[in-house]
Amino acid sequence: MERLKHHIVLILIILFSTVVFFSCSGESENIPVGKKISEIEATNWENSIESNINKLNDSILMDSSVKEFMIRKKYTKLYGLKYIQDSNYRNKIGKLFDTLADEGYPIKPLALNFLNKQPNFSDTNLRIQEDLPIKIDIVLSHAILSLKKWSDWGMLNPEKYLSIYQKKRIKKSIPENYLDSISEMDLDSMFIQTVRTNKYQILKAAYRKIRLKKDDIKPLKIPPFKNTLLSGEYNPRIIFIRKQLSNLGYSIVADTSTLFDDTLSKYITKWQKENNYVADGKIGAETYEMLFLDNRKKLIKLQLALERERWLNHFNIDHRYVWVNLAAAQVRLKAKDSVVIFKTCSGRRPDKKTDMRTPQIVSYINFVQAYPYWRVPHSISHKEIYPAILRDTSYIRKNHYELVRGKEVISDSGIKWRRLNPKKLPFIFRQTPGTHNSLGLLKFNIINDMSIYMHDTPNKWAFKHPYRWVSHGCVRLENPLEMARYLLARNKEDDQRIPEILYDEEKRTESDTFDGSEPITISMKKSIPVYFDYRTAWVTEEDKAIQFNFDVYSYDEKLYQDLRRKYKYDRYLW
Repeated sequence: MERLKHHIVLILIILFSTVVFFSCSGESENIPVGKKISEIEATNWENSIESNINKLNDSILMDSSVKEFMIRKKYTKLYGLKYIQDSNYRNKIGKLFDTLADEGYPIKPLALNFLNKQPNFSDTNLRIQEDLPIKIDIVLSHAILSLKKWSDWGMLNPEKYLSIYQKKRIKKSIPENYLDSISEMDLDSMFIQTVRTNKYQILKAAYRKIRLKKDDIKPLKIPPFKNTLLSGEYNPRIIFIRKQLSNLGYSIVADTSTLFDDTLSKYITKWQKENNYVADGKIGAETYEMLFLDNRKKLIKLQLALERERWLNHFNIDHRYVWVNLAAAQVRLKAKDSVVIFKTCSGRRPDKKTDMRTPQIVSYINFVQAYPYWRVPHSISHKEIYPAILRDTSYIRKNHYELVRGKEVISDSGIKWRRLNPKKLPFIFRQTPGTHNSLGLLKFNIINDMSIYMHDTPNKWAFKHPYRWVSHGCVRLENPLEMARYLLARNKEDDQRIPEILYDEEKRTESDTFDGSEPITISMKKSIPVYFDYRTAWVTEEDKAIQFNFDVYSYDEKLYQDLRRKYKYDRYLW
């Protein structure tokens, strides 16, 4: 009995303690915490700034420029207090972020994820911690400073992706007026000052149009594919392909057959012709990717095109320049009041053994050469020419090659080819000028250390083909004479130095017309900027429409992954 009484007393004590604890907790909730918004004053808060920067570093995209900016504005509250106390200012910030989101910037991890967690500041009875304005000030300061830098220079450093040979580079450091204009809260003029091309605005409008379709930007759930499907084969992906063609308006039954039959081949060929792809009726990686080009993939291509357009701010792009889009295999000659566009052939798609992709280059064209020699690159010498000579020693004579050691042309007679190391040949191969020359009759020299240039070609067949990534890395031109006229337009004397016979289309095709010719080099008084760009989404010159293309070199894939890795993108950009 005594033990029972003891247990009852113990239980009552525990119950009483619990009631007292919860009643006290309830009372503590009624005690005002922090200050009302109207009571917060704009005082100096230097002591709190560094600790809050460190606290926020893991939750938002933070970099070292924020602290510099805070020191510049002497730790005064600019954005945080105004954002909390002024609803109009909050709306202004919201509209600014919404507008800049149309340029593909990661606004959510930059600022919105943090700001959206904050209470309703319109509540006059709301009490907040005194350091909340400090945190909001840091987040907004960093967001606006980052957005300004990205807007002017791009989010990633182009030097990682481009081979740059322009000596007069625009400085990349943050100008003093960045921090001054941000400190003055002049948000309206801050981003208007950034120079934007008409192409940029069209890309931005296309990005926004798709971004606002929130219910229509989920990726199509299809199995990946990087091989080639041929007519007569069975594959489970055929079901998805039939359904997609039916969704695109083609009169094909979207059944569950996995056979690649003649009907499907006919509609694949029709789709390829209408979309300017190789109309072979096969389903390769290019056809497969572009057939299932959903809005998510379009957004990514547009975002990368906007980033590449911002990179132009780094370089001296004159009103006269040559712009090559490697992804589209075309060149654009831009003069003050006119644009000329024609086709190119670029480097081949990489495989497991070789990588002949044309590099992305920013440089100058400094001379034009008629009747050029072709000094064969080392990689082609040992991989292609040397094996061909082992099969047929007359290959050198048939293809008009010379052996050059130093400045001397040597004879190939008596050379024991099988005893030579193809990777360490004691001479170079050089092809003589003429219509047989792989560079054709005109070469356009580009300043670089990779032996990359633009040139004519005796193989004109490729320009009639939609798939034109067939060269060893240089850029072949469909109309080299048009290029020469454009480059030499400022100096008629130079233009006249191009042999008149080159303008005679009939004689240009005669096989022996130019045999024995010597190179004629025409140096340009003012070098022309040239930009080997890579855009899988670009603006057409004729109707200002957006054109999408296959990521043939996988340059987009690398750029997108780097953006996601550095800026902690959500799964989707929007």
